[in-house]
Amino acid sequence: VPHVFIADEAYPLRENLMKPYSKKALGDAEEVYNKRLSSARKTIECAFGILFAKWRILSGYIETLPETADDIIKAACVLHNIIINKDGYCGVHESELLPFPTELNLQPLARLDVAFPD
Repeated sequence: VPHVFIADEAYPLRENLMKPYSKKALGDAEEVYNKRLSSARKTIECAFGILFAKWRILSGYIETLPETADDIIKAACVLHNIIINKDGYCGVHESELLPFPTELNLQPLARLDVAFPD
């Protein structure tokens, strides 16, 4: 399965970018697709919330080189999975989740000089 980004409908459709159908005159199949995409987005946001709650370094700016930040994020994911394998899943109550800090950690891809291949 290829890796893809999930975006809102403002983004252009690309091979590696999934976005919902416009809400104008949706058919049944498009409506099901939008609901499943929304569900996937919520699951991803919940996963980020769990990681942010457990590993505080992820809840703010990671002031380091991008390669080091990549290693920090991978280490947090690996450690999280080790803990689950060792101790079993210990669900995090929704009230313990940190809000997904879109305005803090995320920037528009255009500002970062990231381009999607056509």
